[in-house]
Amino acid sequence: MSDYDRGLTRPSSVAAPDMAVDAGLRAFMLGVYNKLALGLLLSAVLAYVTSDIPAAVEHRQMSRELGTVQQGGYSVHLAWRETAGGALGPHGVLLEQRRTVLPGLYAVRFLDYFEGASEGSISIAGRDRIELHIPNTVSHGEVDRVYS
Repeated sequence: MSDYDRGLTRPSSVAAPDMAVDAGLRAFMLGVYNKLALGLLLSAVLAYVTSDIPAAVEHRQMSRELGTVQQGGYSVHLAWRETAGGALGPHGVLLEQRRTVLPGLYAVRFLDYFEGASEGSISIAGRDRIELHIPNTVSHGEVDRVYS
């Protein structure tokens, strides 16, 4: 039943809380929090270091525009690209066509890729025709092509 006399104190068989258990729990939780803080610090340092790898290794350009030709409602771009792998990763010359959908938004069509090449040029060869020249490369030799 309900005890309506709240002022009445009953004898309790439960002993007072043991302070040694509280001290042990406190020490354990401090260890947990210290490891958590150390883990957060370590992940922050790793995030900072890995986000700045190209600058830490060498200030290299990962992409370079070699030439652009405008024709009608589209443009053709010749660009040198390198992946984050640096000297070991793939790099080469990329030829792509871009059509503006909205300002700043393009539909891109990849036309060709020449692995190992580092330079080249494009020019207009007639109506809706682009001439591409890639100098002598190890994997492709000299390339002269016309795209329409």
